[in-house]
Amino acid sequence: MTITLSIVRSFIPPNHLETDTTRTGLLQHIASGAINDSNERCDAPKCHTETRAALQEEIVTWIRHGDADDEPRQILWLTGPAGTGKTAIAGSVADKCQREGWLAASFFFSAFAGSPTRRSKMCLITSLAYQLIQHDAIHGLKDLVLAAIDHDPLIFDKRLDHQLRVMILEPLRKLSKQKPQSIEQWPLAIIIDGLDECTGQTAPNATQKEARRSKEESHKEILSVLMQAVNDPAFPFHIIIASRPEPVIRDFFSAFPDIAHEIFLDEKYDPDSDIALFLSSKFADIRRRYNLPTEWVPATTFSTIATIADVIEFLVRESSGQFIYAVTAARYIEDGTHPPQEQLKRVLEWRRQDESGPFAPLDALYRRILETSPDPLLAAKWICSIDPIRQNTVYGYHMDQYVKALLETSLGEMEYLLRSLPSLLGVHDDKGALNFRLYHKTFVDFLEDQSRSADLHISADVLRQYLCERHYRVLKSTWIGIGTAVRATH
Repeated sequence: MTITLSIVRSFIPPNHLETDTTRTGLLQHIASGAINDSNERCDAPKCHTETRAALQEEIVTWIRHGDADDEPRQILWLTGPAGTGKTAIAGSVADKCQREGWLAASFFFSAFAGSPTRRSKMCLITSLAYQLIQHDAIHGLKDLVLAAIDHDPLIFDKRLDHQLRVMILEPLRKLSKQKPQSIEQWPLAIIIDGLDECTGQTAPNATQKEARRSKEESHKEILSVLMQAVNDPAFPFHIIIASRPEPVIRDFFSAFPDIAHEIFLDEKYDPDSDIALFLSSKFADIRRRYNLPTEWVPATTFSTIATIADVIEFLVRESSGQFIYAVTAARYIEDGTHPPQEQLKRVLEWRRQDESGPFAPLDALYRRILETSPDPLLAAKWICSIDPIRQNTVYGYHMDQYVKALLETSLGEMEYLLRSLPSLLGVHDDKGALNFRLYHKTFVDFLEDQSRSADLHISADVLRQYLCERHYRVLKSTWIGIGTAVRATH
């Protein structure tokens, strides 16, 4: 992580309590990419204008006035199936709270982000503490937090409950005793998204069972620490947790029913209307950008689909309440690899083969898009390999170049395999630099579940063998090159 002089200077209070080690120590242990307004989240999903309005208002009202409820709760659990828009909702609420001065801190976990720190529990408390001491309204907290770190420089290697106590709870307690403060001007909420994407701490050769157990233990530890926080009288903030309803997370909240208010994203929140609004806006934007006529629906085998309104109705029905289906379809239609009319025609004519599964429409869409690659199975192996390589490499911000160098068997293979898949995977950033970005975890879920992906399934054993073969080839070619160089010198 690059630490600029301006950032360091912003930490120095008038009394100069903290040392250089304290300042840089904290900065080196935060996940800057997990913060809501970080550059890493510049293309993160957000709710489209006018969509999810009622739900966002419900959450914001809870943040501002939840203490007046008959049975007040300090935690709100936003949950629902994969692809229902939890991260978009959390991001939009965080944006609104940040504009209004209500956002105390945020942390957006991501299992497939560029920064490994966004999938680790070890940067959570430090990142929250860093954000809390940036608020001028919480006067005096910065001095207390930095003094606590200066007193215990190894705090970053301690358990989360110890970090919470030393870097957040004890400074807040001391602050309340030092001088009475009006917390009316303090920010109100901490937003934590993607808890289910926080991975455990396991060895590279850990079995799936060991990895799953470590992940579940991390989830329980984080939830226990957050409950410890809200039960402390000195902690005034509301916490929003967004995650899938994984068993260990659901069991935790079930065991403590009085601690959290739950919002489950189902039909009650009318996702179909919001998906229709999103698609209507997207198609209008595509029409303007490509200078298309008002009705630009291509001829298809469906006699019932003749207008854009018919297309929207069809796609809403196919979405089955999953925003990720509509988002992926729209991204595919406008990805620029072919004219939008041709891309739309493909989406309309791709039909699900299995009507029984809850993800059948999404699976059919993922399969058809992946099959546009000249080698779909190899492309799937590439996509599933990116994150494991990132987790086990020491190349830092050059990790994507390392991924490409390891996986390519010949120059140009990456473009050959992935150039038709921009609706699933970003390969370059807006400056043209290599930057792998998987747009949604549900695509890897699809590939890893044989009942959904069938012949495109990538099992843990298949992936392990593929990566071993790639490492072997690289090492072999390296040793051949060294041997050739040595012989040439004799």
